[in-house]
Amino acid sequence: MTKTDQMLTLPTVIVLLLAFVGCTESGTGGQTMESEELRTLNEQVMKQAVTSPDSALLMIDAFRADGLLPDYRSELLRAKIFAQTVEGMRLDSAIIIGERLMTIDEAKKDLAYRQDVLEMLVSACHQHHDDELTMFYCKRLMELRRQQGDETEALRNEVEIGMILAATGRLTEGLAKIDSVISLLSGTQKLKEMNVCLFALQHKITVLNNAQSAMHNAPLGHADKSQCADNNALSIVDCASKMLDMLSDYEQKANEVRAGTNAEPTADLSPDFIDFLRSWAYVFMANAHARLNEKEKAEEYLALCESTKRAQSYEVRKDIAPVYCLIGEFDKMDAIHAEEEARLRMKNDTISVDYAAILHDRAAAAEAQGRYAEAFRLCREYEALVKTLNERLLQSKAKLYAARYHALEQRREAERQKAAKKLYGFLAVGLSLLALLAMWFAVYAIRKRRVVDQKNRSLVQQIAETASYKKLYEETHPQPLPISEGNGYPDRDAAESPSTPLPHREGLGGGADALFQHIHQVIKEKKLYLDPLFDRQAASDYFQITTRRVGEAFAQGSEYAKITDFINQLRLDHARELMTVHPAMNIDEVATSSGFAVRRTFSRLFKEKFGLTPSEYRNVYLAGIETDSLRNHKS
Repeated sequence: MTKTDQMLTLPTVIVLLLAFVGCTESGTGGQTMESEELRTLNEQVMKQAVTSPDSALLMIDAFRADGLLPDYRSELLRAKIFAQTVEGMRLDSAIIIGERLMTIDEAKKDLAYRQDVLEMLVSACHQHHDDELTMFYCKRLMELRRQQGDETEALRNEVEIGMILAATGRLTEGLAKIDSVISLLSGTQKLKEMNVCLFALQHKITVLNNAQSAMHNAPLGHADKSQCADNNALSIVDCASKMLDMLSDYEQKANEVRAGTNAEPTADLSPDFIDFLRSWAYVFMANAHARLNEKEKAEEYLALCESTKRAQSYEVRKDIAPVYCLIGEFDKMDAIHAEEEARLRMKNDTISVDYAAILHDRAAAAEAQGRYAEAFRLCREYEALVKTLNERLLQSKAKLYAARYHALEQRREAERQKAAKKLYGFLAVGLSLLALLAMWFAVYAIRKRRVVDQKNRSLVQQIAETASYKKLYEETHPQPLPISEGNGYPDRDAAESPSTPLPHREGLGGGADALFQHIHQVIKEKKLYLDPLFDRQAASDYFQITTRRVGEAFAQGSEYAKITDFINQLRLDHARELMTVHPAMNIDEVATSSGFAVRRTFSRLFKEKFGLTPSEYRNVYLAGIETDSLRNHKS
């Protein structure tokens, strides 16, 4: 077997190459399950983030450097810490990181991880006051929870969407969405559903309270404003009453859960959580009764609020202050605002929504007490602060959009590079395949050429041997002499002078074989065939016999059907001999010198007789000469 025979076939090579490409393109795949150790690390980081976000970020870097936290997990923790702050830059970073994490494979394969990312994005966008983006991710989170079969938590997202709709001016639509959740979950005895119903009632109260505040600046008549304010206040009282009743049932069932399991209650079941919601409901009951000019009931609910554990917390006290303002307890309001103002100034956070609320309440109190100049000044400060806050919000959103655009451009550039790399890979594979195909075809062509050359050499050798045997046979078996004139044919001397008329040619006897032998010998010896015009008529004229006798001599006395076949045979033999003796001779010259008027006819007849074209014959013959000379040189 030759080396070329040992080469891989083309289909085998292509299959192996495609298999190699498939191996390189395919990844290890698989979903990594979150271990108990990984969950513990997450809890440690988030617990540290409550008191010191910067320390928590350092912990993330340390765990990541030690290989304890995967990159996608550490990035999510970092975004969660950023989302807990109120700093615009960190909120921007949290949103950008979250949007990038939503595109990675882990978020596409691991639904729990994607839910964590979406929850973080909803929180960050809400902190950033980006209602449109908050609604977008809230809807995606709701769809994911329904996909996981968690309809209760999906209803919580429905409430959040209703809040956003109300905040963006679609109050009726937002309240309808919240009411649908309250109606669906009212009367439930399951803790999880009760929790969501409480959540819905709490947010409905917030929406109604915000609508009442906005109504104060609406371009309506006094009577219309008063009627709308009373309706809202009554709705708040109704919701807060339902909330307080449900909290009692919720507290009882939570106690049953704790007593039955002896387990540490979750945040939603803890007494502090229940106490906070109850104090919050008391505040808004007091606020609603104050707006309805029911001062005694307002004071009653304020007293109930003061009895709760969370009454002294900032979250509750900042909501109590406006109630004191409404019922005319301005000293108590000032005391709360003075305390909160000191806290804000200590944090250097006077340009904030909380400080704007303080200015608003103080202006309202000054107006109620008849201090109109002070009220006017406080209103101007309030309006300037609100304008500054709105500008900062717009600037922050602009920065976020710019950062998101930049991040999107980076992601697109990375995708373009990835696509280009993949394309280059395919091009490399394609070029490799083309190269293999070219190599395979080149090897095939070379092998085929070698086989053809070998056959041609054998054929040339056979032709040469046949010509040699023919020549030897003719030398050893001379043609018989023409019969004498008495037998009807001229003698040898007469044959050598064919131009001399031969008498009585038509009337002489003799067979077709003898006539053919005579014509054959004369044409060959005299090389009449080298004349391109020599044909049957020329032979008739030359031998002074009729064309019919010439035809009969070849048709009946030889193996040739006609004289032209015989003439062409002699011409082809002569041409072959010329190429053998003069291998450098031009093919056209060979054709002309052999009696062919047209080269195409010569080439066609040569191919039919010898199986090779004249050029192929000459090239093979020359190659054989070079090979022989090389062998002789080596020897």
